[in-house]
Amino acid sequence: MSRAYLVPLVCIACVACWHDDAPVLPTIKGPETASLLPRIHGVLVTRHRRAADGLTAEITAIGLPDRQQTIIHPPIDAQYVSVTQVSGPDEDGRIAYVQENSDGGSARLSTIHLDGTDNRVLSTATGKRHSVFGAFPTIAPKGGNIAVMQGLRDDPDVSQSEPVEQLTIWNIDTQHRSHVAVDAEDIGVSWFPDGDSLLYVAAVRKDDILPTTLDDLTGKNPECLEYIEGVDIVPVVSLLDIQSGKTRQLHMGTNPVVSSDGRSVLLRCGGFLVMNLAQHTLAPAAWPGDSQLHMVWLGHIQTPLAFLGSHVVLFRGLPTTGAPAIRDPLGSVDGGGQLVTIKIAVIGTRDFQTVIPAIDPRWPVSFGQPRVGLDSVSGRIPFAKFFY
Repeated sequence: MSRAYLVPLVCIACVACWHDDAPVLPTIKGPETASLLPRIHGVLVTRHRRAADGLTAEITAIGLPDRQQTIIHPPIDAQYVSVTQVSGPDEDGRIAYVQENSDGGSARLSTIHLDGTDNRVLSTATGKRHSVFGAFPTIAPKGGNIAVMQGLRDDPDVSQSEPVEQLTIWNIDTQHRSHVAVDAEDIGVSWFPDGDSLLYVAAVRKDDILPTTLDDLTGKNPECLEYIEGVDIVPVVSLLDIQSGKTRQLHMGTNPVVSSDGRSVLLRCGGFLVMNLAQHTLAPAAWPGDSQLHMVWLGHIQTPLAFLGSHVVLFRGLPTTGAPAIRDPLGSVDGGGQLVTIKIAVIGTRDFQTVIPAIDPRWPVSFGQPRVGLDSVSGRIPFAKFFY
């Protein structure tokens, strides 16, 4: 059965975009505005190369809007030398991160504060390289829960007939894990601000959906209907209450992002859409450069990093027209491809601004908004501008 929806729309000519001889990426036509960044308050986190040997063994945190930066040094050992995934920070300034061994496949899930203190190891496991805890481990904004996709092979309480991987919730404070009995695809989740519920993407047989339900789940949107045409299994953005375990289907699509106020959801079904949760209404969502993301192969670049106040998106974006094309200076060591940017934009307008001018599109990036007093980074260093 077809699961074509799991692969972002790809321009076949650009599948090999990530190498030295690849053509320069398309650009977003300016001019940029200078007024957006001062309105954004929070912290971006990604991994960072250690100066001594170039290993991605550190975490960097960049405060917004001032773009002050700090380097966090999590504990490492020979078995867990590379930071492969990051998420957060949450309202308490905690970052969830995954470390793997140099060959991949052996990993541990931990948390650490923005100031580098209170490191806690939650779990160690083995599995597929760079996805031992799923492709996108995600910490809740509040409450200390982390959603991962975790293998059940080594769990003595799980029968052989159950799925190999399952959505699992880890709690930082209790270090308790609970498996969630939903058919969640390993393409990311998005938490609501209260940390009590989340959105995930479920795989549903189209033949099992009643025609009236299909109309409701697509809103009869032509782009959305075309998006699922010819596939046997369709993606449905669904809501999970982690306390009761109850689920509710919201809309056909992928790449869900809950707004920072919890009132809206940004998702993709053909094009991007904004769903007003209270009114259950939909509106097309467009911003500078969003359509160009469908034309290049950049992995998970199509999921925005944040949806702020139901109208501002923080996203991995293409370079601005006129900006120099910046490639990974490590060349063959790490692919040698062109770096992309991180931008903010206002939906429905031409307003956008570059936040980070160059970053490896394969690197994990996350954005969070810690409480006042926990939202500044310590040990500040000048903004590096380039992350690869």
